Amino acid sequence: MLSIAVSAGLYDLLILLASIVGSYDPVMTPCNGGAVKTMPDFGTMRENEAAFDVAVASINDGEVDWGCAILTALRDHIWSTAEPKSTQWILPKVLQLLEELTTYTPMTTS
Repeated sequence: MLSIAVSAGLYDLLILLASIVGSYDPVMTPCNGGAVKTMPDFGTMRENEAAFDVAVASINDGEVDWGCAILTALRDHIWSTAEPKSTQWILPKVLQLLEELTTYTPMTTS
């Protein structure tokens, strides 16, 4: 995954161009009044485990969509690289949590 640091002015220009084209960069998503979230790095088993922990923390903090986005990107990364340790130890946890989140129905208050 390529990470690029940009200045605030350049970032605003990129957002403007993306809105004109009708697309956006899922790695850098403006949220919470203009804050930018950066997708964690993937690669080694330790980096992938850290990314999983970030996703879980996001979900526990109520940012379920962001946590799911991280989990989905992590799943895709592990599938594409077939890194053995991540495939054995992290991928099952990622798949289980994604399954739980897609079947979860929040309680409604009446």
